[in-house]
Formats: sequence, structure tokens, C-alpha cells
Amino acid sequence: MSGLSQIEAALLQTLGSLEQRVAGMSEQLDEMQGVITEIGAPKDWYTTTEVAELMGITRQTVQDRWCNQGRIKCEKCEATGKWRIPGQEYDRLRRGGRLEN
Repeated sequence: MSGLSQIEAALLQTLGSLEQRVAGMSEQLDEMQGVITEIGAPKDWYTTTEVAELMGITRQTVQDRWCNQGRIKCEKCEATGKWRIPGQEYDRLRRGGRLEN
């Protein structure tokens, strides 16, 4: 009988360990989902304001220093006359891509 109680104790200990690991993985998945939600779906085009907010810099930096000086790939929208940045260029910058000189 005592052998059975040792097996039960070992099983309970293993189950407890598994429960902790699953809880940890659940927390990690929740964090990952939060990051994905925060990032949002990739877009084809971004405004200078969106790029600035996503990268934690000012709109003036994106517009005046990057777009006006030709340091990133961008184009002016024909309808609005405002700069717009292709989604691929934003992704490149986000991954640490360098600015053109």
C-alpha cells in the first residue's frame, strides 16, 4: 500500500509541475497576442504620422528629415500631396534598416 501512495505522490508532483509550466506558457501566449494586436496587420502604405508614432519619433523627423531629404523610400500621394511610406519600407526600418545618406 505504501508503494501506491509513493506513486500517487510522484504523480501529483508531476501534475503540479506540468500545471505550472502550462500556466507559464499561457502567460507567454497572452503576451505574444498582446504584441501582435498592438502591432496590427501590416499595411500597404503608412502616413508620416503613423510611422512616427510606431517608431517613437516625431512626424517632423519622418517628413522633413527622411522624406524631404530622400533618406527613405516614399512618395507623395497625388490626391492629398502628403508623403506616404510603403509598408515594405516601414518593415525595413522597423527591423533596423539604415537610412540613405
